[in-house]
Amino acid sequence: MESIILKFLKFEMENPTIKTFLSRVSHELFVHIQYPNLLLELMGCYLAELSLLVHRCVQFIPSVVAASAIFVAKFTINKENPPSVRPFG
Repeated sequence: MESIILKFLKFEMENPTIKTFLSRVSHELFVHIQYPNLLLELMGCYLAELSLLVHRCVQFIPSVVAASAIFVAKFTINKENPPSVRPFG
């Protein structure tokens, strides 16, 4: 059964990465909160890639790292109006 599924998928399987979650979160923020999407996504990517250099950050799942990177990117872009702890609430 597994070989049938893999053939159907043409062996195109992958794990979600930080980049996957960053694009989803930045898109949701752009739709709901009207942040500059490209600047926020680039800053989030930069911060997420920096987290890969710190050994202690590797223990966290990609969605947590992406959410943290977006939070810090939002704070860096707009210091006068800092982000809330619950960005979608």
